[in-house]
Amino acid sequence: MTAAPIPLSSFVRDYREVVNHLADGEVVLSQRGKEPLLLSSLRRREGDRHAVAALAHLLTHALDNRDLVTVLTESLSDEYPWMEFLPVHERRAFLDDFFRVLRASATVDRFAAFDQMVEAWKSTAEIYADPELLARLREPAVDETDATPAPSPLDEDALAATGR
Repeated sequence: MTAAPIPLSSFVRDYREVVNHLADGEVVLSQRGKEPLLLSSLRRREGDRHAVAALAHLLTHALDNRDLVTVLTESLSDEYPWMEFLPVHERRAFLDDFFRVLRASATVDRFAAFDQMVEAWKSTAEIYADPELLARLREPAVDETDATPAPSPLDEDALAATGR
């Protein structure tokens, strides 16, 4: 459990007193007008990373069990209610991506790709939630023979025509 934030200036003035708080868990360092910082021991951080990686590995392999897939899908639907708009086959694809990317992210200790994957699936659910948008996106693309391509910015003739 994290205690009340400690001002970063207190850490700068007397870091030993703040570091002693690590025995109780993580320490949040507040900065005026900026995002708070988290101070944690490396052992704790590595333990968290290993636990997430192991759990993601276990759940990735659990996706072979149809009953567990149902339970996991229902559980994730509690966390991500927008999953309701995904067709059943897309929910399964989300579940596969969720644990695959979570596991990969945990092994490199970087979770930006995981966050991006979840946001991409949320955007997909938003499309399914809007029948008009979904219908427009399912329409065939415009015939490319009718369109005039824009000149390449590296095209010498186009550069000469603009006087560059």
